[in-house]
Amino acid sequence: MKYVRSAVFIILMLSVCCAGRKRPIEQPIFDQKEVPKWFEKPPLSEEKAYAVRTATATSAQMAILRATTLVQCGLLLHDDDQGEMWVEQQTVFQEGPLQFRAYVLGARDKRFTK
Repeated sequence: MKYVRSAVFIILMLSVCCAGRKRPIEQPIFDQKEVPKWFEKPPLSEEKAYAVRTATATSAQMAILRATTLVQCGLLLHDDDQGEMWVEQQTVFQEGPLQFRAYVLGARDKRFTK
């Protein structure tokens, strides 16, 4: 029994000490080629108001939700009687192992803008 404990201890120490270095978390990589053309130059229209926003998060869905919320703020949709907003386009890509970036283009009828 004494030798079994010693053997387990030695194996445990070897596995901990010889496991190697942990890889550092990679920094997010921003690539200008990933930015949609509609984000750099939003469309113009007489009937619709547009807003574009971007956001990051650790999941793709959360990045979309954050960017959509920012679009709503940009279109002044704080009150219920301000009309409806819709997402015309959205793009999501992974910037790094732990980060996603979403681009959202939102629109609404101009008749509801102040």
